[in-house]
Amino acid sequence: WTSALALVADLGPRRLASDVFACNVALDALGSAGAAWHRVCEMLGQMRRADLRPDVVSLGSAVGACRRDGEASWATALRFLAGGKQAGLAANVVVCNSLMSCCASAALWEMAVGLLWTMERFGPAPSLISFSACAACAAETGSWEVALRLLRAAERRGLELNAVACNAGLNACSSGSAWQAAGLLLGRMRRQGLRPDVVSYASAASACGRSALWATALRMLLEMEQAGLRSNIVVHNTVASACEWERSLCFFGLQGSALAPDLVSFNDAIRACEGDGRWQQALELLENARLRRLRPSCVTCSSAMSACRRGGQATRAHVLLGQMRASQLEPNVVTYSAAITACELGQRWARALALFKSMCVAGVQSNLASCNALLVACQAARGSWETTLGTFDAMGQSRLQGDAITQCAVASACEVGVQSMVLTKLLGDLADSTGASLAGRGPKV
Repeated sequence: WTSALALVADLGPRRLASDVFACNVALDALGSAGAAWHRVCEMLGQMRRADLRPDVVSLGSAVGACRRDGEASWATALRFLAGGKQAGLAANVVVCNSLMSCCASAALWEMAVGLLWTMERFGPAPSLISFSACAACAAETGSWEVALRLLRAAERRGLELNAVACNAGLNACSSGSAWQAAGLLLGRMRRQGLRPDVVSYASAASACGRSALWATALRMLLEMEQAGLRSNIVVHNTVASACEWERSLCFFGLQGSALAPDLVSFNDAIRACEGDGRWQQALELLENARLRRLRPSCVTCSSAMSACRRGGQATRAHVLLGQMRASQLEPNVVTYSAAITACELGQRWARALALFKSMCVAGVQSNLASCNALLVACQAARGSWETTLGTFDAMGQSRLQGDAITQCAVASACEVGVQSMVLTKLLGDLADSTGASLAGRGPKV
């Protein structure tokens, strides 16, 4: 895209109309390369300075480049659209489809549906890509019912679904854990003569995985292989994530497999061990990943630490934290939360407080999970109620809203604190009365 900007910068003030075509190609290259939208603005400005008038293709490329900027992309795309309208450019179906893609990146499926309704009423007439893009937008928020209704609406308008549209619906089913709907849509594709591809099976298997239906997910994989489709590690990771820890390990055959497991494979396997507190297996997997020259991430180490914590191995969890720092892997808030939670096992509230402080010094922003981890560790010790109340006060200053765990820990701290203050007062009163009694019995001067 840097070459594209240089091309437009070299354009002179008097150019033929064919130069607009060249600029449109460059604009499309910017969008395909994932360049930021302000780069597109820069190119459009250079076109105007070269007396080149952007056309509807330019507008479509500009709107399309916004879809990678998240929530801000929607407002930016609308500004491009408003600028095109002022220049007398009527948005075509390609521009509208690009705008729907911006809605997907911003997870604004209601906006996408509204745009689709506007296209049906005022034009341009929506295409199958329009409905597919809108369904993909609904998939981003797990609104699988909306996505499937959109596909049915496309059929009612005489549009014949293709594999891309069905995959959008399957992806929505995956996001919404709608495994039954995914299975029905997959069967419907076969009946209509549409050959499901790897994406189709992976989405259906993922829907099963999110519902913890490992047997159904494995059956999806078997159907894919019987259909002559070549599996890949992404599909295997999807199915493994649906398995319990024993089946997750056996599925990949980490000691020898035709498909070499990647870091996601190990993350899924370690996460499966985490749920059952299988800390030995989690640490073995972590070491296996290192032997395969895979660099563990914060997710990998955090899952292994949680497995150690659930297995009653607080010291091993803290050793992992030290190894992360030694390997120049900066722990995040999830990692610190796992380490702090491990302190609850040995009632090491002082260690938990030290970890919490080191997290803040490292510039890692605390969240509710990390604060609750410290509160629970202090609650288990029952001797650090001042730290609990101080942490709760700091949460209020940081505008962190507590939950039931927070309230329980604070209530316990207040109970211990009141008892401590009452005991201190009783001891003080006893000391005063004992002193007065001794003074009354002493020799008179």
